[in-house]
Amino acid sequence: MNQTDIFLCYRRPGAQTAKLFKRYLLRRNLPADVWYSDEEIYGNFREDIPSLMQSACCAVLFIDPAFTRDFTDPKCITAVEVQAIAARLLETADFRLITVFLDRPTGFTPEEQAELRRLFAQSELDADRALERFSLSNRCGFRTALDVEEELFSLIAENLLPPRYFRSRFAQGNFYFGQRPTQVDVAVWDTERGIRPEDVTFCAAEGTPLLYERIRRMRCDLSDVRQNNQMVSLYRLVTTLTDNEERKQLEVFYQDVDYRLFAQTLRLWDAPRLNLGQTLACYSCDSPDPYPIPNAMGLAFFVVTADRQLLFTRRSSARGIRPGEYDCSVVEGLLQFVDTPQEHYDLFEPDYLEREIHRAYREELCPDDRELTIRLCGVVLDRQYGQWNFIATVFTPDTAEGILQKHAVRNDTYEQNSLHAVPLTQNGQPSLAPVRAFLAACRGNMWDMAYAALYAALRAAGFSEQACQFDASV
Repeated sequence: MNQTDIFLCYRRPGAQTAKLFKRYLLRRNLPADVWYSDEEIYGNFREDIPSLMQSACCAVLFIDPAFTRDFTDPKCITAVEVQAIAARLLETADFRLITVFLDRPTGFTPEEQAELRRLFAQSELDADRALERFSLSNRCGFRTALDVEEELFSLIAENLLPPRYFRSRFAQGNFYFGQRPTQVDVAVWDTERGIRPEDVTFCAAEGTPLLYERIRRMRCDLSDVRQNNQMVSLYRLVTTLTDNEERKQLEVFYQDVDYRLFAQTLRLWDAPRLNLGQTLACYSCDSPDPYPIPNAMGLAFFVVTADRQLLFTRRSSARGIRPGEYDCSVVEGLLQFVDTPQEHYDLFEPDYLEREIHRAYREELCPDDRELTIRLCGVVLDRQYGQWNFIATVFTPDTAEGILQKHAVRNDTYEQNSLHAVPLTQNGQPSLAPVRAFLAACRGNMWDMAYAALYAALRAAGFSEQACQFDASV
């Protein structure tokens, strides 16, 4: 074994507590590898400790009143582990160390500090900085004869892995574009016949997840947010099939969420106190539990023009979230209601989704939204940003050149997205070669949600499933 995610370190009296903690994590299906030396069949892996620590994102140190005893013994495995933890603390800013003081006061004695300083100096570490990082680590006390282990383990697990760990390793979804994995989790999908917008109904959900209030109370600078519309936030999704046509029908149980809370959620995504990445990693789209994050639902769709071109956008490099990324034609949040001199509607009306797609088309792409043909194909969860989206494909009677000319005078010019038209033909014949070339030029700099919308658009444009299974990087 040469890598791990969570490194457990202990003196002998703490061994039982460490063993039980590992079992606690495994029982809760924590998506991480846990290293605990006494459970390894070949001993303590003394020589592997440096490499194990290099891959670890966090460590839990269980120590007793005789913590630094025998540190001068060359065979003391705890001394080797503590040296490796100190080195990792100094080189990695977000490496987490949690120290559990067993049956003793929380904090190192002067004698222990002197012993640790000597140990760090032997490793040619900055002893003062290493000792400071150890002293500033999260720490808690535990009385083995009196305290409840489950409460201790819950406290540790809540503050253990940094959110970045879950986003980079365990936010993977179930959607693949060819062989390319994405962080998109498909909840409902039908690219063959599509889902009729009128088969989607919205119902107000009772109760509010606790994270709504926690995020609302956390300070966040939103001085640049110009609007505060009422958005739709998914609370639970229920899918059924009609008896006669076997068509999917969706019930979206929603919560109110204002735009500023949605923006605040995104900006606080990596805040250690929230652990939103860990929360989402433990969430399943099939779960009957409420979705825990107050994030706005949105629309993500590609537009196919009359001259068989696919419209990609690229976000402005000045945007705070996903700057410079390539994207599908339109990405827009769902508003609960629209009340303007030109139109009035709300999410309880049967044509709500169609009208929201028309509004999004006008605001982000082109003011002329006449005679659009809409094909709704699914609902997906983007695990990188915790956002739900309806995936659709929109066919327009306008040409790509016509839309490019009108794009500058659309309703929403704030986002300053650039627009790119990519043909779905080559030499007059249907071909995905131009799309492949465009994706290769993007070099992977495209939102995973756009890959899901792209697959839906290519299928809706008549390309076979086999044709769409190409390598997006070539």
